[in-house]
Amino acid sequence: MKLQHLSALLAVVDHHFNLTITAQHLFTTQPAISKYITQLEEDIGVSLFERRGRRILGLSKEGDRKSEHARRMMQEVENIRKIAQMSSSPETGLIRMATTHTQARYYLPARIPRYMAQHPNVKMQLFQHTPAHNAKLLADGQVDIAICTEVLSDFNGLLAIPCYRWNRLLLVPHGHPLTEIPLLTLADIAAYPLISYSMGFTGRGKLDQTFRQSGIHPNIVITASDADVIKTYVRLGLGVGIVAEMAYESGADFDFTAISLAHLFPSATTWVAYQKHRLISRYIFDFIRQLSPMTRLRFREGEILYEPHEDRIPSYDLLRVNK
Repeated sequence: MKLQHLSALLAVVDHHFNLTITAQHLFTTQPAISKYITQLEEDIGVSLFERRGRRILGLSKEGDRKSEHARRMMQEVENIRKIAQMSSSPETGLIRMATTHTQARYYLPARIPRYMAQHPNVKMQLFQHTPAHNAKLLADGQVDIAICTEVLSDFNGLLAIPCYRWNRLLLVPHGHPLTEIPLLTLADIAAYPLISYSMGFTGRGKLDQTFRQSGIHPNIVITASDADVIKTYVRLGLGVGIVAEMAYESGADFDFTAISLAHLFPSATTWVAYQKHRLISRYIFDFIRQLSPMTRLRFREGEILYEPHEDRIPSYDLLRVNK
């Protein structure tokens, strides 16, 4: 059994059993991938895949178990490489980061430049996807960290550290009737067409839950994963918008009145997550610590030591003042 064979197995799984794409990813040929898989199955004495003719349909039950072991083995190999890299070049490397539009557009720009000024030999790759896809990329080891509000806790093997708490804002044109109400209710908001985030994005689940628990059925006419898109359609007069507070920029959004909805909806927390059994480079730890400045974090031989404290999660308002 060779590491190359295990790598081929995991690549086939990660690329949804498409051997052509797997071969392109590994810079080899499709017959070579088939050969690696055949040799691996012969070495361990079981069939790893369900097949129809020569076509691979998915993992067999035994293949599912073996792929989990293979992933752990390859992670240990990566850890060995990481230890060598940490010893030879502790401040040089790459951070592969999966995140959402909201975090990449509104939260990270105030933090990445400062970090890169302190770590000039570190490069970054940002992958912008849905929260669920971000979590899967992290669980599969294709990125080093993931930053988002939803889903991260649903995956085994991930550890999440809180970055900040945030609330929602209602965006309406100046002079809108809702600006005349001193303290909005859910019924007040639901009287107008709503534009907000798609399901699975930026705390949408808690928003729906709050309306549902109050017995109110809002008319959500447009949903989007991107706050800029939400604001565009509010400007077109198609409804009032509910967005995360970090998506409101007083300069660029001068044509809106922003009304806090903190009294109506529970706050949400943005998290940064990493793989539990994967060694972390010091420069990645430094970035995580910058994302979670009020959390007690310690670094020891590639591991992050973290003690959860709910009262240490800062609000976005506090971060904005101190950025």
